[in-house]
Amino acid sequence: MRFLFTIVVYLFILSFASGQVTDKQALLDKASGFLIWFREADNNDLRAGLRVTDFRKRITPFELVQASTLLAGAKQNDTANMLLDVFPKLEASPYECYEIVEQLSDNGLDTLNVGGAEHPLLAALRRDADVFMKTLLTPAEKVALYNDPQTPVEIMNAVVILAGTPHPQIARSYLKKFNALELSNEDAAAIVDSVGSTILASIAVNGEFAPMANTAMQNVFAKAREYWAEPQSIKDAIDRIAGSEIKTSDSDVTVVWRGGELSVPMVIERFATASDDEAKELIALLKSLGKKSCDAVVESLRSDNEKVVQYAAQALHATLPAEDLPQVFALALDEKRGEKLREIVGGLLKDKSGTLPPRDLAAKQLYNIALDYRNHRRILNYDENGNTSFWKYDDSGEKLVWAELPVTAAYREFTLRYAKDAAAVAPDAPTIKRLYIEMLFELAAHRTAPFQPAEGDLVALQDELSKLDADVETIEQVLAEANNAKQFGAAQVAAMLLGEMGTAETLFYDNNNAVGNNVANGRNNRNNAASRTNKIRPLVAAVASPNRHVRYAALKSIMKLSPEKPYYGRSFVADAMLWFARGEGDAKIVSAAPKHTDALKIANFVSAQGYNAETATTSAEAMRLAAASPDFCFVVIDDSCKTPPPEAIVREMRNDCRTHDLPVAILTLQRNKLRDAVVQTPLEWQSLAERTSPESPFAHSLSIYYPPPQNADDMKFITDDLFFKTSTHPTAATLRLAQGREALGWIKEIVAARKAGEQSLYDFENLETVTMKALNSTTLFRQGLELAAVIRSAAMQIRLSEIASQQTLDIKLRQLAAQKFGESIERNGILLRGKQLQNLYDRYNASEQESKDSQEVLSALLNAVEKKTFKK
Repeated sequence: MRFLFTIVVYLFILSFASGQVTDKQALLDKASGFLIWFREADNNDLRAGLRVTDFRKRITPFELVQASTLLAGAKQNDTANMLLDVFPKLEASPYECYEIVEQLSDNGLDTLNVGGAEHPLLAALRRDADVFMKTLLTPAEKVALYNDPQTPVEIMNAVVILAGTPHPQIARSYLKKFNALELSNEDAAAIVDSVGSTILASIAVNGEFAPMANTAMQNVFAKAREYWAEPQSIKDAIDRIAGSEIKTSDSDVTVVWRGGELSVPMVIERFATASDDEAKELIALLKSLGKKSCDAVVESLRSDNEKVVQYAAQALHATLPAEDLPQVFALALDEKRGEKLREIVGGLLKDKSGTLPPRDLAAKQLYNIALDYRNHRRILNYDENGNTSFWKYDDSGEKLVWAELPVTAAYREFTLRYAKDAAAVAPDAPTIKRLYIEMLFELAAHRTAPFQPAEGDLVALQDELSKLDADVETIEQVLAEANNAKQFGAAQVAAMLLGEMGTAETLFYDNNNAVGNNVANGRNNRNNAASRTNKIRPLVAAVASPNRHVRYAALKSIMKLSPEKPYYGRSFVADAMLWFARGEGDAKIVSAAPKHTDALKIANFVSAQGYNAETATTSAEAMRLAAASPDFCFVVIDDSCKTPPPEAIVREMRNDCRTHDLPVAILTLQRNKLRDAVVQTPLEWQSLAERTSPESPFAHSLSIYYPPPQNADDMKFITDDLFFKTSTHPTAATLRLAQGREALGWIKEIVAARKAGEQSLYDFENLETVTMKALNSTTLFRQGLELAAVIRSAAMQIRLSEIASQQTLDIKLRQLAAQKFGESIERNGILLRGKQLQNLYDRYNASEQESKDSQEVLSALLNAVEKKTFKK
């Protein structure tokens, strides 16, 4: 009998549980085991001795009712009734009855049908649950529960009250009701003000209410923030606080506080229309907003509105820290500002420090602060995204805004701010003026870094310079100082402006030396290297700048000014032209490893990223390759390369303007090197002291250690991480190609302008090699043809004739090559000899089967030779 009963129970349960979720099956298995145990106790006549604890060890009241509900739903009524008959033995408390009813309701099982009718047990459970709620609630809890709250604020207050009972589950029904409402922004803000954000947050993380409470609180906080961010709400609150006849409530102050960065400038703007009594209320409000409002008030002293300045100065009397006093020096000492403003701010300074600082000392202090910001010696805090925030006026100069900028851009802003103030206090100090101009240029350049001036940008800068009485010599000095300080944006702009504002006579030649005469007379200049370097003018020196954009800007200005006499440093110019002329717009890297197969493996990995790799087996060879072309983006060196060690070659790269900015990934298996190379912030975020510290992994710099990559994905990580940590960015391919084409054009013009027997201003080494490279390039081919036509070289004439003779080449390109061959013959004479000339005739004679166009091209080659040969 017992065996049969067991089989029946398992069959019922398994037939129901088939295909159900695991927790239901576990519950039914537990119920089955309980029934088997209960039946055995019955058969052994032990039932009379069983206690409540014996039953509860096997199953809880809730589990028993839930299992019965599931079995009844599966039409297993007999088994369901077996379980329900045992329920009284568990002696469930009123609270447990309440919990059972709530849990069944949450699961959508709020009826217990056995045999088609609701089981009487459910009604009994509901009665006991009601008894629990009535007897255990305090009077306040009963009010919250039975007053039927309707508004969002009333419902949330009921949730808060009921959540504090010993059994907070009874608040869940109100949370359901709350989540079903259409909550307005104003109601959400009222809830936060009424209840408090701390209490709401604690309810949100209470596991008893998950996930309903979390959803509700997220909605409340989101809509409250929207309400506090509504400008009109903030403006109305400020008006009520400032207005003497309008009652102010605590919620108005809360709205202003919550408005944060929106509220502060609106309070300051209200100064413009405020009476003295209203201003007192606004000043008190600003003081309560803390340090952030103090910084905004300091910035508002720069306003053109005298009432704003007057009340702002009053607000700062008690709150302006001593270290912030230099921010207002210029407002008190700049003679171009109104007397009323200078008097107000001067009074503030006297009250805070006892005296008005002397003009020269104030200017020097402001200048030093500007230098500290320029060189990152002052710390600016930034968030995890590298951004810092501060108050400033917008571009119109009328609206105070809370600006968020990358920390490097913020350093430029603060440097400009203090340099401008220093220049206003001491307008005749040339050193201060140059720093101010430098920062004007630096900010202009970083609007489109590298500086790509739109129409009128350079003109606008020239207008600004004229207001400062800055001449060409000043801009020259700015270029030199910016280049030395690694303010390459400013140096680039200065180099461009010199090409617009200067002349060859003023920018290339030193009247105190006779370099032009010395070279012209054929005498050797035997000055030592140091003295020659000192005589190189800043624009010429800039073509050897560590930054390629500065080099190119300087080179372009030199070509525009077109000096005709020799000048110091012109070899730098020739070298720079040849280097830029190699730019094909291709993305390249150098891969170096002692084993050629290891270098090829890296080359294969980077090909997936669109890079073409040139391989080397020594560090020295890697350096030579990297310096040969402007198309290289980074270098990968295995640390087992020992001729010389990678660390030494990296230092050498930093001293060469062609490779100064190239980042280097050093592959190593040495754990200590990998550990030492971990860097938390990019190079450009670090202070000057951090970058030059011997302990810094960037001490020589732009090199990071990595373990050798095992696949293309590993290499992609290394590439991305290398660019991020070193704050380097490959120059755009289109820009590199444009620079290469323009440089080839300059070289062609210089060579073409050279007359026979004359000494050239520029000596181009390896000019034929550069031209051959251009002729073999798909992107520089046409410029290569133009240059080959003007070079006096048999090799160039041979190459032009070979290109014209290639049957696989497009006929139009062949015709162009033949045309340039003719121009070379006409300009330089026939440089081909013997077999070289015979090859032209042999090709033409063998062209019987070729097209008419092809034969005409080959004929044009012979015509050019014969025309020059028989020319009278």
